[in-house]
Amino acid sequence: MPVPRPFSGTLAGLGCAAVLAAAPAVARAQMPASTVTGTVTAVGANGQTIKAANVLISLWTTDATTEAKRDSACAMWIADKTVWMQAKSEAESPSGVNLAGTALGNDVAELNSLLALRRDTVRSDANGDFTFASLPFGAYTIEAETFANNKFLQWSKDVPVIPGRKTHVDLNASTLAENQYCPSPQGGAGSDQVYNARDLDAPLRILSGGVDASQSDAQNGTVTIDFVVDANGVPDQSTVVVKSTTGASVAADAARTIVSSLRYSKPTVKGNAVRAEIEYVAPIPSGGGGRRRH
Repeated sequence: MPVPRPFSGTLAGLGCAAVLAAAPAVARAQMPASTVTGTVTAVGANGQTIKAANVLISLWTTDATTEAKRDSACAMWIADKTVWMQAKSEAESPSGVNLAGTALGNDVAELNSLLALRRDTVRSDANGDFTFASLPFGAYTIEAETFANNKFLQWSKDVPVIPGRKTHVDLNASTLAENQYCPSPQGGAGSDQVYNARDLDAPLRILSGGVDASQSDAQNGTVTIDFVVDANGVPDQSTVVVKSTTGASVAADAARTIVSSLRYSKPTVKGNAVRAEIEYVAPIPSGGGGRRRH
């Protein structure tokens, strides 16, 4: 069963939900429109950032009707991914065959009713960038989708839209998973919350990448780097901070290169995948290596 998804949590956290509830419909209609821009990226096999060009991006209003439909679609995908894959193809290019009473027909009907609720769709440009303009105040979900290696992959993020403001959204590796409209993998314990490593169910383990600084050539010293590991065990490059160095100095870009190849075990709290802050020590210079400091 899909885990419960938070409803308008980000917007409520900003105090906007109460304002929206209190504002008369006419007053809301007179509020200045807003714009949401964003970039879609993924991490390549060698740790490099890949710009996701020509990816379909959907904008959903975050409300009870849409969330219920998304939960239903999620359950159908989990129940039979093969039939769901066929349903996606049928919905995009109808065959004209009568599917009434079949599992495929049920999935197609559910998918079409969900897609009818989308507020808008765009495709990312060559740099992975996208824009949704003229949006009224409210809570939205932005979702990008692609198909690779016989899997449906989705980036998903909840976005609060404030009157007259431009909001930027990064759809990166921390929001990417094999998924079809299910709640974000890191949403179980709060998608925006970052946990301390000591609060996790088990210590994080390095699965790939990294060289123990105590066993490598560190003639130029070492660098201590803080960053957040996402729910899939991938370092979030936007959170990388150089905490301290011994010997040569290290720029932020070099620190991001150092941690880019690291992959950790998935951080969990009470069985829910979460984001966790971690500290890492690497030799200088190093293209990517080090050890976790205990």
